[in-house]
Amino acid sequence: MIDLWVDDLREPPEGWVWVKTAYKAQEIIVANKVDRLSLDHDLGGTKTIMPLVDWLCRNPDHLPDTIYVHSSNPVGRNNIKRAFLAEAHKYVLDAYYSKGYQHEN
Repeated sequence: MIDLWVDDLREPPEGWVWVKTAYKAQEIIVANKVDRLSLDHDLGGTKTIMPLVDWLCRNPDHLPDTIYVHSSNPVGRNNIKRAFLAEAHKYVLDAYYSKGYQHEN
């Protein structure tokens, strides 16, 4: 099992696999069992994490056990949480980023 961090700028906590795009995250999720997934909403320019969120909601067999949102975009954070709850009936935990941080709800 792996822990997957999706963010175009911020480095992950130690031990997490880091990808910068929703597409790459989907590739990793398909090829591996992901235990924990932590998401940023804004992935550079006009790119967002929402294509991955939509794909996960349509493919619940690939849903990780735990999903965090570490995005500093409050609207994006709420969009992610609402999509997972409405479409996949999955609760998402808030996480706040700082160098060397721990995930917390």
